[in-house]
Amino acid sequence: ASAGKVTPETEKLFRAVRSNDFPAVQRNLLDGGDVRAENAAGLTVIDLAIDKGYFKIAHYLLAWRSNESRNPNCHYPSRRRLR
Repeated sequence: ASAGKVTPETEKLFRAVRSNDFPAVQRNLLDGGDVRAENAAGLTVIDLAIDKGYFKIAHYLLAWRSNESRNPNCHYPSRRRLR
């Protein structure tokens, strides 16, 4: 994804991360938010979560991205709960 060009679903994902709203992050991923997309500043949602110290969200997004890499047709992270 190119910097500054994000879908409405991905913009919602960025807002959820900025708000530290874990349930909204989960919802927005299922709705098609892209963990690889970059905002105008060149940050991904993972970068943003780490920068803000929202490590539960960052770990979840990393697991989501990793699962997408292994299973491109599957959009669900593992069922293992993050604590």
